[in-house]
Amino acid sequence: MSGKDILLKNEIEMILQGGSIGGDLKLYFESLDDNNLRRALFILSRMYPVKLIVSDDEVDFISSMLSSERITKQNNFFEFVRSISIVDFNCEQKNVIGRVIKSHFTNLCERCSFELDELLMRIFSSVELMEYMKALVESSDDLAVLQHISDILRDEYFYNSNVTNEILQILTKKIPNLAAKENK
Repeated sequence: MSGKDILLKNEIEMILQGGSIGGDLKLYFESLDDNNLRRALFILSRMYPVKLIVSDDEVDFISSMLSSERITKQNNFFEFVRSISIVDFNCEQKNVIGRVIKSHFTNLCERCSFELDELLMRIFSSVELMEYMKALVESSDDLAVLQHISDILRDEYFYNSNVTNEILQILTKKIPNLAAKENK
């Protein structure tokens, strides 16, 4: 670890030991210049979360990370998503993060794959996720989103669902047409 990385690690550790973890992390990441942002995100992903149950303050921080284009465009953003996929969010926290995910789903699909799937399955019930995926399939013409949905629906989480087969059939017809349009 370089001296700069050690400094970033020490700063993040101090925040994680403080009283307002979410608010302090949010301010910290907003203040980082682009050169340090990627490294700090990597370091945070190795250390955070420190527990399986997080405060609403931390949910605000997680929401800001998921919605910030500056953060999500980092090539290691998927590591942060993987790290938060272990949290046991309560119902209200799931609703908050679910709204953020839905608002930024296209961007998140472009940045993450398996890691996003894990988070989706922790945030949404299988029925909620199926309904959301169905609505996206019917309304979206974004190939990355549709391919991501296709990958999600093949997970064993949906193994016995009739809706999955229905959506997969629609996707099977729609994806090749969109891929052909993009290749022109």
